Amino acid sequence: MAIMKITSDGDPFPAKAGIGTPTNTGPRNFSPLSPTGFDQILDQVPNKEYNIKYRAGDRPLFEEPAEQIEPDTIIGVATNGVPIYSPGSKFNPATNENSGLLTWDVGGVYAGTLLDSCGGRPEETNEYRYRHGNFVYKGFSGVTNNNEFFINSSEYYLNNPFGSDHLRHGANADYPTFEAGHSKIIGWSLDGYPIYGPFGYSNPNDETSDISLMRSRYRLKDVDQGDVIPSGRKLGAPMGTYTDDYTFDSSLPGTLDAYNGRYCKTPDFRAGTYAYFVTFSDPDDNGSPPNEPTNPAYPYVIGNFSRQPRTYT
Repeated sequence: MAIMKITSDGDPFPAKAGIGTPTNTGPRNFSPLSPTGFDQILDQVPNKEYNIKYRAGDRPLFEEPAEQIEPDTIIGVATNGVPIYSPGSKFNPATNENSGLLTWDVGGVYAGTLLDSCGGRPEETNEYRYRHGNFVYKGFSGVTNNNEFFINSSEYYLNNPFGSDHLRHGANADYPTFEAGHSKIIGWSLDGYPIYGPFGYSNPNDETSDISLMRSRYRLKDVDQGDVIPSGRKLGAPMGTYTDDYTFDSSLPGTLDAYNGRYCKTPDFRAGTYAYFVTFSDPDDNGSPPNEPTNPAYPYVIGNFSRQPRTYT
């Protein structure tokens, strides 16, 4: 099996990072929100290399077991080289308090105050990390948040824009029949499958079907639905404070499986591939997906398990 090699300094540039108006205009030159005390990514952070077993284009084999995603674990790498981490942490991101048997959801209740507008921040080793999918529209090129640095950094994102959104595929002469608007690849999971933005085909096997917002089937636990609310919760903590507050519900009208992905056709893999999608929960007024969703939905990128073992060095 082929090995995909990714080498990166971890700096989001030329994509944006930060809060308010992001200030990064060059490598190591920005100051994102930093609750851990780091005010920038320092030069001494070494380059990292990821050698991933490439599985794109494949249908997952059940002989290879899914792999549980532990708190504070890297799960993928965005196409700008920033590592994507699981949303869960064993330590309260505000107070560093140990959560005991539970896992704090950094990407949920705390995201608005502890993560920057791109869903990331520098953490322990001064490494900048994404915790949810807001980087797609707040850091990369979006409909209303155009980033001139990013769209000029790669032909993949520069070509065939959908309207003014360079993160979605447009129609082209080589593939004129497919429904324009499918998200482009915005990262790679460490189990070797692509991670797409939030838009995919409504029929996973039909590239001419309508474009729809990919929906997670995770929901908050509810005793009225027979769920057991996890014990050990901090007094007064709202539901969604912990990743343990969520459960996968196959009866929900979502589009993705428990791993937050599906086997489907995409403009990049016309014969089909397993793929993950970043998920959002934005409501809309007319039943059509919003052009630029803004409310990340658990599990954000990958579910509680990755579809295949994360075989990388």
